[in-house]
Amino acid sequence: LVGSEMCIRDSPVWFAYIDHRSEGNWLWISAQKAIDNGDSRKDKKGCEFLSINIKEFTQVNDKNTLEALLK
Repeated sequence: LVGSEMCIRDSPVWFAYIDHRSEGNWLWISAQKAIDNGDSRKDKKGCEFLSINIKEFTQVNDKNTLEALLK
């Protein structure tokens, strides 16, 4: 867990990825929300990662909706 804690502490304020299946909508989540709501799992090599339900993300499809991230 020491390595995981170091990774979490050094993580950015927001995580984002583009969902190409839905006309390029961006899915955003704060690092803190990802930590609080993600399920810790291990991949086949034993490396830990957080699995986060897509419902936890804020969908942003227009620059005018960036204010939704602050709610």
